[in-house]
Amino acid sequence: MPVIFACLMFQWNAHRFSGGRLALDVVNTVVCRGDPARRTDRFAQEGSVVDFARAATQFCSDEVNHRQITPPPSAAALQALLHLREATNAWLRPQSSGEIDNPAILHRLFKACAAACSPTSSSTGEVTLGEAAARSAMAFFDPALVQRTRICPNCDWLFVDKSKNRSRLWCDMNVCGNRAKARAHYARRRKGEIALRVLQ
Repeated sequence: MPVIFACLMFQWNAHRFSGGRLALDVVNTVVCRGDPARRTDRFAQEGSVVDFARAATQFCSDEVNHRQITPPPSAAALQALLHLREATNAWLRPQSSGEIDNPAILHRLFKACAAACSPTSSSTGEVTLGEAAARSAMAFFDPALVQRTRICPNCDWLFVDKSKNRSRLWCDMNVCGNRAKARAHYARRRKGEIALRVLQ
């Protein structure tokens, strides 16, 4: 019962779109990638992709020229989106950590973008989530944008640092920044309590 309740409470709110680009928000639908015990694929939950597309229409409106983002129209289109998500992550995450660009991984991203951009019957006022994510990922072929891509030290999400001096540390200061501050405060308080007990 608690698991069902947690699923019902989950929302695609503004924090879930902290990446700064739709392609990164799609990558970040896998939570805690580096921790197998906590790793969660939000797209694996029933109806989640549909809800994500609806929320992306709102939060990524400028990036898609104010078109409506529609969910993948078929199982094949959904698989193409998932392949694109992993290819985008595989290419950007190492570079965000200072590693050298890998041509083989870049080739994988090219193929994933092409597959996600297959012709669809969407109207001019719509764009499928796969195509929108692919177009967003292609923007990262610009090295300047890649250089501004960061990994949040709290949640491990990718995000674009849009600050003037490129000093942004958290994907979302109101969430991850505050959580990190709270942990640091707790650690300092615990250290002080331990020191006090030793002195006593």
